[in-house]
Amino acid sequence: MRWPTGGLTALGAAVFALGFVVLVGRYYAFYRLGGGGVAMGLLLVVLPAATLVACAVALLARRRVLGRGASVLRASLSGVAAAALLLALLFSLEVWRTTAMRSGEGIGAGDLAPFVRSLVSR
Repeated sequence: MRWPTGGLTALGAAVFALGFVVLVGRYYAFYRLGGGGVAMGLLLVVLPAATLVACAVALLARRRVLGRGASVLRASLSGVAAAALLLALLFSLEVWRTTAMRSGEGIGAGDLAPFVRSLVSR
């Protein structure tokens, strides 16, 4: 049986990029950050950029792991994991960058616990 090539690795990275954009959009909507153009900016700018970066990182990581003699499946999963870690880091940086914007509504307004509860409760 022949294992899938880099196309499935790129597809996995693209799925994580879509999840990243949805998560950032929900974060912005929950804390009412930005204006009306945030959704369009996420859709037209951030989604393509995140997809390209995630796919590039996934394919580069896959190539590097393949070069070390690992199996194709392990290399593909490692590439997708590298893309997921990069996108998690980017989301963390966005949360850190917007800390001052989301904490201007009073005591406890900048707390992330209500946002995380809103994600888990659905």
